[in-house]
Amino acid sequence: IISPVITGGLGLIVCLFPFPVIQLFRPSEDIARIAANAIRITISGYPMVIYSVIYNALFVATGFSTYVLLTQIFRSLMIRVPAAHFLSGILTIDHIWWFQPISFLGAALITGLFSWILLRKLKRDMDDPKVSATVNGKEKTDITVEKTDSYEGVKLKVYNSGSDGDRVVLKVTWQIQHLLNLYSDIAVLNWFP
Repeated sequence: IISPVITGGLGLIVCLFPFPVIQLFRPSEDIARIAANAIRITISGYPMVIYSVIYNALFVATGFSTYVLLTQIFRSLMIRVPAAHFLSGILTIDHIWWFQPISFLGAALITGLFSWILLRKLKRDMDDPKVSATVNGKEKTDITVEKTDSYEGVKLKVYNSGSDGDRVVLKVTWQIQHLLNLYSDIAVLNWFP
């Protein structure tokens, strides 16, 4: 939450008042006008950058930093450079800067694809839970468990016959596969709550 607030807040201030920042470099009037326009166009893509930064942190935290590298290569070499080249042929210097938000959009789309792949992988690596129940201190064997997968996670419904006032204790055991990647100098945790 802190990163989007700082990035968004500073971006909005610089977008609304670009000339005080630009004047620090003492540009000519034409260069200052072009720079202000470039800043405003570039900052319009910041919401997509914030989305990518948050998910890139997730990729690194779960041991999939390759996704971050591929996203940056895709954004920089496969979108940004060709978009700048294409736009330079059809737009003026005042509007060529649209290559930045276009590359941010491309990175957000590839980040979305990688996050979908990661979430599917994490769900696949989890076995179905084992649920046991005790009623009034005695083990209950005739319980029914209904598991539902959703984007937010896994939902378990446990059906257990009983009487009013019974004390029911449920125990859910989840076996997580591929929890750690072990390297010679570090262990990477591949799971997050």
